[in-house]
Amino acid sequence: MGLIRRSIRFIAEYFVFFVGLLFIFVIGGVYAFLRPEGLVINLIFLIIALGWIIFLIKYFWDIMDKGRDKKVRN
Repeated sequence: MGLIRRSIRFIAEYFVFFVGLLFIFVIGGVYAFLRPEGLVINLIFLIIALGWIIFLIKYFWDIMDKGRDKKVRN
């Protein structure tokens, strides 16, 4: 039971990470396809991309901290 739970948790954690990366590339593709020319629109796309990058870094950092805490406790 523990192995199944760890496997599902591992898949779920990295699924969020990879879907986030995919989202960033999709936003980049939409941006390239639309070719927006306004400063406001460019800033909106930049804020969305930077926000997702920061979220993914923080999310991945939390995953690594959880793994490190488990190793220290054992």
